[in-house]
Amino acid sequence: ATPAGGEGWPAMLERVGAAVDQALQAAGDRLPVLVAHSGVIRAVRQLGGGTPHGASPPNTTPLLFAPAANGWQETTLTEKDLPWIA
Repeated sequence: ATPAGGEGWPAMLERVGAAVDQALQAAGDRLPVLVAHSGVIRAVRQLGGGTPHGASPPNTTPLLFAPAANGWQETTLTEKDLPWIA
């Protein structure tokens, strides 16, 4: 539930969508990296054609959102996917 005086879900979706669009435009042909809390990740899930409901996103875990046939696909990245992790 939204706390008293807090930002409502529709306003958050609008703000997150604008920020993601801006990051994608600024990145050009590169992959933008965004660091966010679980509320933002849930918003991105919904904006990408999925649902904001379900399991909370894991803390400190990289997630890749990539275009798919029916919206965006969310993939949890692991060490095998990220050879640059120290």
